[in-house]
Amino acid sequence: MLKKYFLLLLLPTIIFSNGLEKDKSFLENLRNTYYNAVEDDELIDTLESIISTNFGEDESQFPSLILAYQAGTEALKSKHAFWPFVKMSKLNDSMDLFRVAVSKDPENLEIRFLRYSILYYVPGVLGYDDVEDLDKAKIIELIREGNYTNLENSITKGIIEFMLRTDQLSEVESKILNDKIELAFDE
Repeated sequence: MLKKYFLLLLLPTIIFSNGLEKDKSFLENLRNTYYNAVEDDELIDTLESIISTNFGEDESQFPSLILAYQAGTEALKSKHAFWPFVKMSKLNDSMDLFRVAVSKDPENLEIRFLRYSILYYVPGVLGYDDVEDLDKAKIIELIREGNYTNLENSITKGIIEFMLRTDQLSEVESKILNDKIELAFDE
C-alpha cells in the first residue's frame, strides 16, 4: 500500500536545489522511471541511461538531487538482486551516494525522503536505523518549518501521506504532519 504513495511524487516537478534548472519533463520522466523501476527491474537500465545521458558518468559532478536518484538506482539494484552479497553491496553503494547527496544539500526534503523511503523497507539488523531516524526527524522538521518551497505541493503532500502511513511516527509527529496537510494542502 505504501508503494502506491510513491506514485504521488510523479506529479509536476521542481527546480534543482543547487540552482541548476532542468526541463520539468526531464524530472518528471526521471521520477516516473524511478518509481516504476521499484516494481520493474527492466527499467533500471533506462533510469541509468536517463541520468548518464543528461549528466555524464562522473557522479562527483552530479547535482545533489540527481546524485540522490543515482543512489536510489543502486538501491533498486539491491532490491532486485538475487544474491544476498550483491543485495548488501548495492545497498551499501546506495547509502554511500546518499551520504554525499545529503552532505551537499542537507535541507532538501526530496533527497531526505528518497533515502528514508528506501530505509523504511530495509531490515533494522542491517544497521541503518540511525540514518533512518535522522531522516525521519529532518523530514518532519522541514515540513513543520515549511522548508519545501522547491517542491510542488502535490509532491510534498505525497511525502506527508507516505509518512503518515508508516508505523514509525510518534503522536506528536503525526499531529505535526496532519496539521500541515490540513492547513497547507487541502483544496
